[in-house]
Amino acid sequence: MSVKKFDLVVIGAGSGGLEAAYNAAALYQKNVAVLDVQEHHGPPYYAALGGTCVNVGCVPKKLMVTGANFRESLKESAGFGWEFDRDSVKTSWKTLMAGKDAAVLDINKSYAGMFADTKGLHFVKGWGSLESSKVVAVRDGPGESAKVIDRLETEYILIATGSWPQMPKISGIEHAISSNEAFYLPDAPRRVLMVGGGYIAVEFAGIFNAYKPADGNVSLCYRGDMILRGFDLDVRTELAEQLRKNGIDVLLKENPAKIELLDDGTRRVTFESGKVQDFDVVMFATGRNPRTDGLHLSEAGVAVNPKHGGIQVDSFSKTSVDNIYAIGDVTNRIMLTPVAINEGAAFADTVFGGKPRATDHTNVAAAVFSIPPIGTVGLIEEDAAKKFAQVGVYKTSFTPLMHKMSGSSYKKFMIKIVTNHQTGLVLGVHMLGSDAPEIIQAVGVAVKMGAKISDFYSTIGVHPTCAEDMCSMKTPEYFYLNGAKVDKIPEANL
Repeated sequence: MSVKKFDLVVIGAGSGGLEAAYNAAALYQKNVAVLDVQEHHGPPYYAALGGTCVNVGCVPKKLMVTGANFRESLKESAGFGWEFDRDSVKTSWKTLMAGKDAAVLDINKSYAGMFADTKGLHFVKGWGSLESSKVVAVRDGPGESAKVIDRLETEYILIATGSWPQMPKISGIEHAISSNEAFYLPDAPRRVLMVGGGYIAVEFAGIFNAYKPADGNVSLCYRGDMILRGFDLDVRTELAEQLRKNGIDVLLKENPAKIELLDDGTRRVTFESGKVQDFDVVMFATGRNPRTDGLHLSEAGVAVNPKHGGIQVDSFSKTSVDNIYAIGDVTNRIMLTPVAINEGAAFADTVFGGKPRATDHTNVAAAVFSIPPIGTVGLIEEDAAKKFAQVGVYKTSFTPLMHKMSGSSYKKFMIKIVTNHQTGLVLGVHMLGSDAPEIIQAVGVAVKMGAKISDFYSTIGVHPTCAEDMCSMKTPEYFYLNGAKVDKIPEANL
């Protein structure tokens, strides 16, 4: 076979890889090949043009959460004069899935169009692995026995293979699913167990809770003390409470020990506590691992971080080999799509544009599309207290105006602002409630620019909104002094 030559070969057609490839070809006139295993979403491989986010991640998840939120809107509309037979309202999981599939396919096709319309940009279908620091082998299937169908010689290699769901090694794990399969369930499960306490677990718990049959139930179990480890504790606690009031059974300090498949298809779960419960679907969302299997990294001398399994890179995303770079989830830095996109653009600018640029991984705003959702940026108070001598914590929790009439008075909106009390610099903002993800995007800009708490309270709020409360928080609720939580602290000139 002939060897094809390129300036850049990208392994992985996710958001970060596509950003890097397009910029290299369109902005810097490079000849670029992008490898992935299929063009359109779905089984058997799930990965496709757009990567995890587009195919089995952020995009379809957000569409499904949007659908799930209509359950609450229909229920709460009664308080605003909308009269109809609510008992006759039915959900159609098949309609939801068909709409989701069509929307994702449309994005897949738009990326295919990008390849067709961009000079120097080529899609190569297959499984990529390193034969050396300059050659990428393309196989016709996964595994070592697959046939090599192409060899690509290149000046630079960018690894952007993303991550893959982590499944624990317990008895009967083959009877459980991950988020990959959850996006293609033929029917909404009646009895579902969500295992995990992170983004994906709480988001899918909300989706399944909205679309479950009338006699269905959703359980969310997490082995720790509280869901969403690493997020603000008050926000986590309030979310858990609202999930329960929405009808989800939140089980803390519980973890499956084994799963048995019964003759009627029931999954019988035995927990580590000894508790036994039956479910129709058991879904694990217990983390994701960098996807490095089959890349043959050692053939080119690419080092892997032994602590987290991600490819070891410097601040410019360069690996231990000078002409090989890695971005996105496979590096296990921050597993968020916009981070991978920024890293991909920075890579192209650095390597081909003569404009060295490292992605700034501090103060990255993020959202959890739980019901209700979370918006967050910057440090939580405990981490701030480890870095700064004096920390001020401003917080508020209230019932939004609409819930005076909706019948859902338990739905509190929460805002917390964490500051360096000596300078007033805003170190973190955390909120829970409707539209929190939209609000936090704008707040993230302010935090990135170095806003102080005085900038917040000197800004005139937009009324009536939940977000306006950020502009009226002048007095800290409590403080941290040299790491210790205290009620009072010497006043600072903010």
